[in-house]
Formats: sequence, structure tokens, C-alpha cells
Amino acid sequence: DLMQRSFNGFQQRRPDTESCLVHIEQLLRLKNEIKSHDSVVCVDSLCLQTDPVKNVLVALAVSWKNRYAELMHNTAKLKMEATVENCEEIRRRLCIKVESLSDLWDVIQEAEDVLNEDSAQDQLYQPIEDLYQLLRKCNVFLSRDEMEQVNSLGRECQSLVALASQVQHKLLVEQRRPFERDLDKQVKKFVVTVIQLRNKFDAEGPVVPGVVPEEAVKRLIAFQAEYNGHVETRRVLDAVQGLFAIPVTLYPELDQMGEELELLGLLYGLYQKVIDFDQTFKRSLWANIRIQESYQELNGYWTQCLEMPERLQSWDAYAGMKSQIQQYLAVFPLLVRLASKEIRNRHWISVLEVTG
Repeated sequence: DLMQRSFNGFQQRRPDTESCLVHIEQLLRLKNEIKSHDSVVCVDSLCLQTDPVKNVLVALAVSWKNRYAELMHNTAKLKMEATVENCEEIRRRLCIKVESLSDLWDVIQEAEDVLNEDSAQDQLYQPIEDLYQLLRKCNVFLSRDEMEQVNSLGRECQSLVALASQVQHKLLVEQRRPFERDLDKQVKKFVVTVIQLRNKFDAEGPVVPGVVPEEAVKRLIAFQAEYNGHVETRRVLDAVQGLFAIPVTLYPELDQMGEELELLGLLYGLYQKVIDFDQTFKRSLWANIRIQESYQELNGYWTQCLEMPERLQSWDAYAGMKSQIQQYLAVFPLLVRLASKEIRNRHWISVLEVTG
């Protein structure tokens, strides 16, 4: 059946409501056009009653209109349910028990998002109400519970706005003093924690003299994780200080550590590539080595090494990496010549005699 195949293909494309509406309107126009034809058609001496055929065709058009309308209904219902779930989730986040500064910041952010989007609330539920108006015009059956949910969307959105305003006033005005005392305590504690982390980094970090590259990489990863945790704590403290119009506390030790970790990431990122190159090159058989490609790769590492920030170039790890690359660069021209097609077995015998 042509109509069935067309409908199946349309359904598989997961159409939006606008696409469904186009088909519905086409079928409605077709139904009206069929009904507009005369009930009796005279051909010469014959008079034909067209009502039976018209009734069948109208019923067919209405049937397919209903199927497209049901598709539109399913899409509208999914949108409505998603909006309801979103409103419930926002309400849940606004009503959580605030037990920490992190909770305070999260709830205030949620409240501000709702209040800032107050003017856009109509755009959230009005399109859904419009869709259901169209569905009613298409004579789609809609349950009472479903219509009650649709009709309550506007009230629910306005209720969220009111709740957000109440929560914001309660936390920032009525409960301000307890949070300010906790904030002061947390900031002082964090200042000490940052200094301790910096001292630990200087004593046990990847830049301590004598640490081999493999161990330095492990230390870098561990300290990066610790640093990230401190950055998150700082983000919350800074944000809450901003909420209460308190000057943001500076943490120069943490800033310095962040800069050094970023530089170390550059250094050991390249160093790890050089180490991998060294290990792969030493494990490979001579016949399997693509000498020209390896030489280009090595020159690329050398270029990156020379372009490293000047501050890095005074670190032991940089000196070790640079020395390792230079050792390869010193012998690679010879390796390139040995890999040429002109090299014969007698040449290899001479190399073996010299190298023992």
C-alpha cells in the first residue's frame, strides 16, 4: 500500500510536530475537497450517486489524518513530559538542604538561572500549549490527566520563579551571618592548606633534583590531581565571597603551582614522546625501521625542545631530554647513510670489525 509505505518512511525519520502538521493539513484539505463534490453526477442519460464513494474516501482521509495526528500527539506528549520532569528537577535542586558552601553556591546558581530566565518562561510552556490546541482541533483523544498537566505548566513555571526568589532571600539575607562565619573559617583553613601543598610540591614534586623521568611523570600526575581539587575548592570560596560582596582572597602559592604544572605538562609531554621513541627504536629490527620518517620525527622533537619556554630550560629534566635528543641527532646522519641502497654486505662487515 502506497500510503502505508509513505507513512512508515515518514515515521522512521522521527518527524517533528511541524512536519506532522503539514501532512494533517494536506489530508484535511483533501477531505474538504472530496466533500465539496456533487452528490449526483449526470453523464448523458445516467445519474450517478457519488455519496458512497465520497464517504469511503473521506473516511480514508480522516483515518490517515488521525495517524499523523497521533504521531504529533506522541511528540507533543514527550515534550510536555520532559518539561514537567525538568520543572520537578529544578524544584528538587532548589529545595535541597544546604549544608556546605558548595551547596550554597549550587542552590544560588540554580535560583539565579530560574530568575534570569523568568522572561523566557512563556517560551518554555507556550509552544506546548499551542501544540495541544492543534491536537484538539484535530480531534485527537486527550486524557484528563494529560490536559491537567498541560494546563498546569504555566502555573508551575511561575511557581518556580517565586520559589527561586524565596530561596535566594532566605540564604543570602536571613541566613547570611552563619554562612559568612563559615566562609571566613573555610578561607583561613584553605590558606594554610595551599601553603602546605606548595611546600609538599617543592619537597616531593617532579622537579626535585635526581628524580628520573618515569618517576617525575608519576609525581606530576599525582600533584596535578591534588591541584585540581584545590582549584575546585578555590572556585567555590571565590564564588561565595562574591555572593556576599567580600573581596576575593588571593592564593599566590596556588597560582605559582598552577603555572609550573602547566609548564611541566609541556615538558614531560614531550619527554614522554622522546622516551617512547627511544624504546621503540631500540626494540625494532633494522629491516623494519623507516629511517627517514624516524629522522623527521626526531627533528620535530628537537624543534619543540628548542621552542620550550626559557623558564623550563633551567630544569634538570629539560637538560636530560635535550641531551637524549642530541645524542640521537649526532648518530642519525650515519644511520641514514647506512640505510641507503648503496650499502653492501662488505660495508656491514667493516662496521662489525670496527665496533667489535
